[in-house]
Amino acid sequence: MATTYRNLEDELERELEFLLPEFLPITYLDVRVTGIVAGKLSGDPLSASKTLWNIAYHEPWRVKRVLRYIPIKYGCQSTIDKIAFTASKLAPEIPVGSTYKIEAELRGTKLAWGEVINAVAQRMTGLKAKMKNPDYYVQVQVLGDVCGISALKEGDVFRALQAKLAGSEFP
Repeated sequence: MATTYRNLEDELERELEFLLPEFLPITYLDVRVTGIVAGKLSGDPLSASKTLWNIAYHEPWRVKRVLRYIPIKYGCQSTIDKIAFTASKLAPEIPVGSTYKIEAELRGTKLAWGEVINAVAQRMTGLKAKMKNPDYYVQVQVLGDVCGISALKEGDVFRALQAKLAGSEFP
């Protein structure tokens, strides 16, 4: 899932294909949310995020439309039952004793934020929630009828401005 400026979704798709040729073809979903593109890469989405970090760090002028890229591990329909079931598949991938924080962004849905957070939290058995500096961030991205869920570490989400500033020579 990637974000861009309003109404530049087509340009974002072209830029992703230009920046990530080793992950082609990309199958895009029709999410109908302004400024967001979601799809399935041919390859590991986490590796794609690292590739974007590297490009923006070393050649910041090449990244113009990608503002944020969130690697998604699992997709499902946007119902509480499906989100909870998908979270139960994700939980075993986080080592027991690790800490986590749930970050949920809901767009184009009538689902309640608290309801989504509770459904996911109930599936994180053996793990401890921690709001500051957790080991993992459980990302829940709801885009209308579809949802994506991932367990990510700090820095796994590509943020263009952060990457560009890290590579700059500004004080």
